[in-house]
Amino acid sequence: MGKEESIKVMVRVRPFNKREKERNAKCILDMHGNQTVITNPNDGATKKFNFDTSYWSFDGYKERDDGFMVRDGPGSKYAGQEEVFNDVGKGVLENAYAGFNTSLFAYGQTGSGKSYSMVGYGSNKGIVPMAFDAMFKKIASNTDPSIKYQVTLSMLEIYMEQVSDLLSTKSDRLKVRQDPQKGRFFVAGLTTHPVSSYDEIEKKMDGGVRNRTVAATQMNATSSRAHTMVTLVFTQNKTEVIDGQERKTTRTSEINLVDLAGSERAGSTGAEGIHLKEGAAINQSLSALGNVIAALAKGKRAPFRDSVLTKLLQNSLGGNAKTIMIAALSPADINYDETLSTLRYADRAKQIKTNAVVNESATEKLLREMREENEKLKKMLAAAQAGGKVGDIENLQAMIEQNQVQSAGMDESAYEQKLAEMRAEYEAEKAEAAALEAKKLNSHRIFNLNEDPALSGVVTHYLDPGENTVGRKAKQNKVAPKIALAGISIRDHHASLTLKDSGVFLETTTADDSSVLLNGQPVVGSVQLRHFDRILFGTNHLYIYSNPTPTPAELEGLPAEIEWEFAQTELAEAKGFGADMDAGGSRDDSLHLSAQTREEVMQLLPMVTVANAISERLDKRRVFEIAVLSGPVAGLQRNESKVMIKMRNLDTDNKWMLASEEFVNRHFVMQKMLRLIAEREEAEEETGTKGSDLNLLEEGEADPFNVEAGPVILGAATCFLQSLCYRIEFDDELNIVDYKGRNEGKLQVSVFPCNEKGVHSDPNDVNEDPRNLLDKSLSFEITIASAELKKSKYKEGVYVQFGSDFIGKGESRTVSAKGTNHPVWDFKQVFTIKKVTKEILDWLEHGNLGFFVHVWQSDEAVLEDNARQSTKQLARQRRNSASGLLIDGATAAGDANGEVIRLKAENSRLSKMVHHLEQEMKVLKQAIKPGAEDRMNKINDLLEKHFASETTDHWAALVAISEALEVKAPKARSSKTPATPRSSACTIM
Repeated sequence: MGKEESIKVMVRVRPFNKREKERNAKCILDMHGNQTVITNPNDGATKKFNFDTSYWSFDGYKERDDGFMVRDGPGSKYAGQEEVFNDVGKGVLENAYAGFNTSLFAYGQTGSGKSYSMVGYGSNKGIVPMAFDAMFKKIASNTDPSIKYQVTLSMLEIYMEQVSDLLSTKSDRLKVRQDPQKGRFFVAGLTTHPVSSYDEIEKKMDGGVRNRTVAATQMNATSSRAHTMVTLVFTQNKTEVIDGQERKTTRTSEINLVDLAGSERAGSTGAEGIHLKEGAAINQSLSALGNVIAALAKGKRAPFRDSVLTKLLQNSLGGNAKTIMIAALSPADINYDETLSTLRYADRAKQIKTNAVVNESATEKLLREMREENEKLKKMLAAAQAGGKVGDIENLQAMIEQNQVQSAGMDESAYEQKLAEMRAEYEAEKAEAAALEAKKLNSHRIFNLNEDPALSGVVTHYLDPGENTVGRKAKQNKVAPKIALAGISIRDHHASLTLKDSGVFLETTTADDSSVLLNGQPVVGSVQLRHFDRILFGTNHLYIYSNPTPTPAELEGLPAEIEWEFAQTELAEAKGFGADMDAGGSRDDSLHLSAQTREEVMQLLPMVTVANAISERLDKRRVFEIAVLSGPVAGLQRNESKVMIKMRNLDTDNKWMLASEEFVNRHFVMQKMLRLIAEREEAEEETGTKGSDLNLLEEGEADPFNVEAGPVILGAATCFLQSLCYRIEFDDELNIVDYKGRNEGKLQVSVFPCNEKGVHSDPNDVNEDPRNLLDKSLSFEITIASAELKKSKYKEGVYVQFGSDFIGKGESRTVSAKGTNHPVWDFKQVFTIKKVTKEILDWLEHGNLGFFVHVWQSDEAVLEDNARQSTKQLARQRRNSASGLLIDGATAAGDANGEVIRLKAENSRLSKMVHHLEQEMKVLKQAIKPGAEDRMNKINDLLEKHFASETTDHWAALVAISEALEVKAPKARSSKTPATPRSSACTIM
């Protein structure tokens, strides 16, 4: 039996990336020895975690001439790639040499530095290449003829609970099976490849990355949401002579290198609302892994069967393996939630214990046991074929194939033969790669651009003289396109790239002007390309054009390298979401999108485009648009904004606003539906027969294009509360405006200062200075009398909801009025703030209260003209008739409307203040002796000077005037006007 030991856990923090620097991020991490400390940027509270090693790679480094990063001085605590390899990589190798199974996990949010630690960049090689290079050096240095080594490689990806063999050119989805005798799970049909050097491994992995990129692009998948597992089986065959007899022993080590999907959480700082929390559908495997780790940490039975990932990692986490986890951390305050989540995840993992044993036994015994087991399996298969279940038959067949693969791996002659074939293949690929590298220098080409930098530039198409057609790869096409693409938005004959003596010309071959975008703009007719032009074919095939001999004019203003963010920013600007624009496309500097909002928009744009393409493909009668809500009309402060997705029913013109995270969940289901359709079409093309109808949704799964009947927000009426600071009532008819600033009707709202019982204050009891309210109680009554809606379609039900942090957020609402677009509620509620703080006073003076009007929509009233057209036709009509942007955004109109409301409220307050001053003038007149007309003239002069000074301290001015005239200063009135007590009251502490 092996010795029980805990999983080793290391954490590593990287430097700020470009995005974090642009956001002026602050570092929230510190490390002292093995301890990692994280500071909450909101309140300064710290949390401490202890791991086996904490690597500080945030600062304290310099770059050598060869690009390798080293410490910048004796006082630096920088941990470079070599130090990480010495601690982690050498441990992996030592375990392999000893015959232990070993696993290395890389965990952390997307962009946290997982790939840098695992693979590295440039001369800063990561753990994987350094470890494998050292392994093959050891093999090459072996001089003992009695010991022979074998190394095989496999590489798979798990995305949306589907397993793909990345080293196979086939696109088949593989199934995970379980060996009932050993209890281990394995992937049936996964290919293994013998390798004899790290160069061969690197070449194979590059091919895997290429296959991954093509598949991800075709399926509109995001690489950061997939798990990748590379497995090396390191076998040591030793021949010994004992008592005159030759005996062979086999020592085997399985090395699993796992790059887990990004561990984003919902509601995190950085791109609010986009990323899904653990447990959401798109991240089922990572969520299941978290549950497994939590259970193992507590010594409970772990739910390994809950996902494909945890099945395949069962041996690494709960059985015969030595396991190491390296958690990658972002240092930025804007990623506090994700970083804290990663630290907690890693902290739980270090409590897991495994029991590794040396995998060594007599070779002959192993082979004999495998043969015997295979014979048993064949008999069981024969019995099952005579009348068993299909699932049992498939499982038995997979186990027989797996045994045969393992047996062949132990046959030295068979291994050597396969290795020779792989070496010949490697040399041919190496020569081809060298030829292509030379071809790059003098050829016109386009290469792919991907969100994951590791996947950019791995797909290249070289342009031949003449026409290079771009289109869908389909067997029914008589002439295959030169550049074959796949995906829902690619047509049979999509575009062409023609290489002439004068340059390369891009021309579309479809009527849809959105099918090809050049630098974010639709292509009309034929356009000559310039060096580094960005071309988007369909929804997600993004390429860069490279001219081997660019002119100085072409290079002017271009970055040295085009990155994904550059291209996405360009696409966003074309939709109206530029760095210097507001969300409606205006150049008003006061209404620009924040970096955070712009970042979220750029992440959502490709997803919205794909959702619309899937809707058209399935004729779902829906169109999706991005909406950026901002300002008072959205219930937000003027400098705040919120990104949402508007889904429109093209038949009824009903609209729903979806939160970003809800849309991402829906988008996941849409992708799954698309994948099922693509797989069926592929099968139909291969067999030449039409398949049966597909059930695109699992049992109990909701259609992502539908919304359950319920209320939606028609718009908001904004009330500014400044009059309450002076204890003056507000009574007005407010405009109900949607997020674009369009008027949807009017809402009658009143706000009266009162006491806790709802008795209205005397109109003459005016507070001259808002600061007088500090540390005192304030009561007021809010009345919602009625509304008048412009459209009669909202008769199914209308109600109003309102609230704020100071009076109960969203807790107050009217009843639902039905059967009319002129609802009357006569709703009244009293609120009491026990103590007015500076924060509350600031809200009263400068903030607002949003009254959100909710309506029920009916999907029964289908527009007759729309019913006769397809989703694609209706969507194209909308694009053609749009006066500006297809993608909607928060507009200046919304904020401008809020400013009008604010001015109206201020005008009402000033009018009442003037009335109050007129009343005080009457008091002064009575105090002046009859016949003193000169004093009256003096009063008028003093009043004119007072109003000319624009001061708001009117009461102090009246006292000064009284003193100047030698009369008794008037006192504030304190009498109350009787009023009927109101029906409901709410006290806020």
